[in-house]
Amino acid sequence: MKEKDFIKKAVDEAFEKKEQIRMKAVAAGRQQKVKRSFFMKKGLAITIIIAVIAVAGLTAMSAIYTPQKYDYGQPMKASAYSEVIDAIEEYYKKQNSFQFRDILGGVVTSDKAAPEMVNESAAPSSDYSQTNVQTNGMDEGDIVKNDDRYIYKITTQGCFIIETNNGALETKSSIVVENYVPQELYVQGDTLIMIGGIYEQRGFAYMSGIEPMMDCIGYLTYNKTDIRVYDISDRTAPSLERQITIDGGYYSSRIKEEGNKLYYMVNYSFSYGDEESYIPRITDTAKGETSTKIPVENIYIYGDVSYYSYLIVGEVALDEPEADSAMLAYLGLGGEIYVSTDNIYVATYDSYSRYDTNIFGWVKNSVDNAPSTRLVKIALSDLKHKATSRINGTVKDRYSLDEYNGYLRVAVTVSARTTFSNLYVLRPDLTVIGKVEKVAEGERIYSVRFNANKCVMVTFKNMDPYFIFDLTDPAKPFITGELKEDGVSHYIHYIEGTDYTVGIGMMSRVQHTPYGDRVEWTGLKVSLYDNSGSEAVNVKNIEIPGSCHAEIFYNPKALLYNKERGLIAFSYENWQYDDYYYYSSMTQGLAVFGFDLTQEDENKLAYKGTLTNLEEEVGTNDWYGYYADYLTFINRGIQIGDYIYTVSDKYIASYDIASLELVQRLDLTE
Repeated sequence: MKEKDFIKKAVDEAFEKKEQIRMKAVAAGRQQKVKRSFFMKKGLAITIIIAVIAVAGLTAMSAIYTPQKYDYGQPMKASAYSEVIDAIEEYYKKQNSFQFRDILGGVVTSDKAAPEMVNESAAPSSDYSQTNVQTNGMDEGDIVKNDDRYIYKITTQGCFIIETNNGALETKSSIVVENYVPQELYVQGDTLIMIGGIYEQRGFAYMSGIEPMMDCIGYLTYNKTDIRVYDISDRTAPSLERQITIDGGYYSSRIKEEGNKLYYMVNYSFSYGDEESYIPRITDTAKGETSTKIPVENIYIYGDVSYYSYLIVGEVALDEPEADSAMLAYLGLGGEIYVSTDNIYVATYDSYSRYDTNIFGWVKNSVDNAPSTRLVKIALSDLKHKATSRINGTVKDRYSLDEYNGYLRVAVTVSARTTFSNLYVLRPDLTVIGKVEKVAEGERIYSVRFNANKCVMVTFKNMDPYFIFDLTDPAKPFITGELKEDGVSHYIHYIEGTDYTVGIGMMSRVQHTPYGDRVEWTGLKVSLYDNSGSEAVNVKNIEIPGSCHAEIFYNPKALLYNKERGLIAFSYENWQYDDYYYYSSMTQGLAVFGFDLTQEDENKLAYKGTLTNLEEEVGTNDWYGYYADYLTFINRGIQIGDYIYTVSDKYIASYDIASLELVQRLDLTE
């Protein structure tokens, strides 16, 4: 019994020890699990904290937007067509990843000495009017040209040549080109140059190869510029001597009278994804009838652009019809173009300069940033890039730029939180040497005109401040004075050799309403200003009442001007409204003014009358009459000897310059 009790006791003790061991093992496991769980939770917490800090940091960094940085420098000269294709593809990849880039460049210095420049006011040398141009010695193309005997007028498919003889008119010949849209003409002695576009069928890339859909949804456009040079020594039988066709839409051109060379500027846009269209082509009959790609060594690539298209610049020696035409193509260049006697200046509007960017390339609009302008200088001598710069603000038009004695002067409007205007003077390397800033806060530029060491600037909001700038010292330009008056001048014309200017624009008055001041346009305004003192003096105002519009407001080539004759004229429309602002009638014609600066102030400027092709006013219920008469609307006025000739799409009419009585009307449609 004792043995049994002893064995039982031993077994119980063994089980008790085993249970103690198991319990210790379980307790140890639990303790290890608790420790492991603690460290795991601690690691996870640290990871979360790090992630939160990283996200917060990235969020903070993404919220930091700074103005965009600019890739300054000259354009890269392409050495292979593949470089051009790669540049285009790379650009569009960045666009698709929201990598917006700016379109403005930096500064390239030049050691070239500043040349002496001519006065920028053009004057006719004979008793007939010429196209009103910006730069003396640089002729500009227009829809109508004339010499001392003939009138040359663009038509829908070519041009007419009309002989004048003391007011008598006779059509001598016409040029008709199928599938052609003429845009401008030049006449240099016995040479006529016609520039236009060629129609071609266009469609959409995703429909290529689907002919029925192409026929239905395709469209006609003219994406080729065609330059035609004619021998008109026999005005009755013009003869085509040369034809140059370039890919792209015609933008502008000049003929430099010294050397008799034509300079043309063409914008070429291609279809992304169609590599065959990436390289523009040219056909020149002086070399043959075959279209060829522009040589790769003639292509330059800008890296700092907002979109990719070409500006093609070319030169044609008109006295050497068999000579090769020089040409360079700039990928990434375009904008407003001003041409001096030595250089082409391209002012490119940069809308992206209003945006700030963060480290991810995201952008946002900033009210503190004003749009900027990239300036590029190209020499006429070799058509090569010479300098690049960037200024704050935007130009209104090409008349906002002017070169004098090698210095470029630029007037811009700056629009950010507020609006004002700046005037910059830049050296030949386009670095800024002088400036006048924050002119007329709250207003924008309506017109600018430079003349030697003076500049006239007109701004407007409710009234017309007329500023005069002294630019004698390029490093220290300053405002000599200002004149405030009702109305605004859209165009300023210097009367060469004098201190007088003529302003053409709109008269206005301010209406005070419970909702604020409102500007009401009351009529056409022509003003004569005396700029001889520190402040301008309005010598005479002439107003033609009505709601008026004139092409001269935006196209100075619409002006007929002859200083020797004391003659100014331009076409306009005059819309009349009743007291409830309902349209009641409309007239259109050529407004004729005379000026004589030797007279008393009251008689220095006079309104002579309006020449019109309309038999009567177009009335309220005669909209059909308006459209039916549209082809009779006068587009240009010219002067040859003792006669003024009005030019419309349907008629050319002659008038006695003294009495303004009609002499003859030639119907071009007969």
